[in-house]
Amino acid sequence: MEIDYGKIFGKAAAYALSGHRLMPMFAINSAMLLSAFMLVQGILASGSLGALFSAIGTFVIILIIIALASIFFVTAYVHDASDYWKGKDLDVSHSYRYAKNKYLKMLGATVLVGIVSSAISMMDVGLPIVNIPFGIIIGLIFMMYTPIIVLESKGLINSMKESYSIFMHNKFDVLAYWWLLSGIQMAIFLLSLIPLAIFAWPAITAAISGVPVAQAMQANAATISFGILGMAAVMSYSTIFGIASLTFMYAYVKRVRTRKSSK
Repeated sequence: MEIDYGKIFGKAAAYALSGHRLMPMFAINSAMLLSAFMLVQGILASGSLGALFSAIGTFVIILIIIALASIFFVTAYVHDASDYWKGKDLDVSHSYRYAKNKYLKMLGATVLVGIVSSAISMMDVGLPIVNIPFGIIIGLIFMMYTPIIVLESKGLINSMKESYSIFMHNKFDVLAYWWLLSGIQMAIFLLSLIPLAIFAWPAITAAISGVPVAQAMQANAATISFGILGMAAVMSYSTIFGIASLTFMYAYVKRVRTRKSSK
């Protein structure tokens, strides 16, 4: 199957470069990273075990809330990206009602994939040299699960079977897509570290000069927070880029499968 990866990633790059699409994911990533920063501060400054557990507990609750919100917005992004692929450049908010109707199904799908992936992973031998490629293969098998769940009228199990079938019939194409996406997102991640490094530099130099890390972070908390926001913005672009490219990849695969079945 011929895949135009240039078209997939080019359109995904254009799709993600939009304020109304970036803002929801920026809010989610900002909340997650700032919460992690506050957790690190709490751990370094905690004077008691109770304070440490309290900080960790608060962070876990925030992560759960963020995860539940992320499922909603990922669903909306997939639906909106599908429309974008078809030539409809609309505001992402038009997909919110669709995401609301699909939310429980998407939540169940996320839990099911997590359970199945964990169960399969528990059957391996426990060696990193085996676990890593084994985990990658599981991820590739379920890669198309999200767009299938969001865009098709299939049940949870049938969607899982469909994702498996797509992988088995397009192993090279799915693997090539994954390698390209991973490389692009790794490059974007490294770029996201630049604003963090710039704004955190006073704290870094203070720690290098001998100031306790907790004290250096506390004294420069405001500037570090600005760096975290910059990092969150770049990471948000990467996340939306990945969701869009996956949706476009699925559109390509689906079109080819439809052509074959009609012959």
